[in-house]
Amino acid sequence: MEDLEGEERGLRVGCETHDEWREFEPGRRSVAFFCPDCRIEIEVRLHDDLDWRDWGERC
Repeated sequence: MEDLEGEERGLRVGCETHDEWREFEPGRRSVAFFCPDCRIEIEVRLHDDLDWRDWGERC
């Protein structure tokens, strides 16, 4: 996963092993990428840093 260049940056998510990539536009709060060769799906959710929570406290 990496940030894209530009004033309003989006995300680029992918699999380096199989050279499969998908670019997501700025403003998306949740994106999913699936590599058909690895058969792995990655879901990325963006949160504002002011809305941070310690996820270890969910239990």
